[in-house]
Amino acid sequence: MTNPKNILIAVDGSSYSLGALNYVAFQCRGLRTRVNLLYVLPMASEELIWQINVNGEFKRSIEESYYEFNRQCERRAQESIDQAKDILVNLGMAPRYVTGGPQMWQAGIARDILKEAQKDYDAVVIGRRGISRLEAMLLGSVSTKVVQGSEKTPVWVIGNSSASPERGPGMLLAVDGSENSRKAVEYASAFAAGNGAEVTLCHVERRLLSEAATPAMEKTAEKIERELHERMKPKVQEMFETYRSILMDAGVAPDKIATVYRTGSYSRASELLETARSGRFDTIVLGRRGISAVREFFMGRVTSKVVHGANDLSVWIVP
Repeated sequence: MTNPKNILIAVDGSSYSLGALNYVAFQCRGLRTRVNLLYVLPMASEELIWQINVNGEFKRSIEESYYEFNRQCERRAQESIDQAKDILVNLGMAPRYVTGGPQMWQAGIARDILKEAQKDYDAVVIGRRGISRLEAMLLGSVSTKVVQGSEKTPVWVIGNSSASPERGPGMLLAVDGSENSRKAVEYASAFAAGNGAEVTLCHVERRLLSEAATPAMEKTAEKIERELHERMKPKVQEMFETYRSILMDAGVAPDKIATVYRTGSYSRASELLETARSGRFDTIVLGRRGISAVREFFMGRVTSKVVHGANDLSVWIVP
């Protein structure tokens, strides 16, 4: 029997985090799953508040308001946890396997989530709120910090509409010849086998040149690309067969597995996003870093670009 999956879901009462609950319940159906809900209270410690250099009269004047604010935050947090538990139980999860509660702010919301995520979880799940290009560049959002900081635990970033009825329950697995890619396929295979999702293995072959190339450069590049493609084609098919075997060994039905081989692309990330949106996919699964040694922040460039571009999709980042 498959080992139970331990999932950490960060909730904050927002529509983003509550929407993630439906998604998790579907992805984990058919699997023994334990869910721990974590609500980090968005307040600073008393010591941090009272270190402000103001007179005692002012501190006394706001003291009651400050403690009342804390009590309101605690009530809101508990209500959000209770609501999340009810949603998961109503979606079929056993009440005894849905645990968790509010936690006092310690080192910061993202840091507290990351600290908890180190406790042998199969995934840490966050809503998509805050994932924007500007915020990602500045590392200013909780979601972005969790994505960048979780180097050992897979992160699921839940898209704004990925759980909607219009989208199919399909997984698009972005693959190359890297060890990280293989780990991502192995990781996704258990979930796909449990929930019966259709799985498509997608490999994108990028062009040598940018769209700004001159006609002479274009002609030379096309010759190289044709020769390279002829050499790569059998290797890509061999890679597909290896990954197909991994999926089938995990219990994914052969007729649920497809492959897509895209060539002539100027951007791997854009091609993956377009493939996901044009097909029946609600999820893109990627290794944290691909075959390239070049990194953007702590992730591979393609992975980082997909995360920031997939507003309406969910993305799994597998270390």
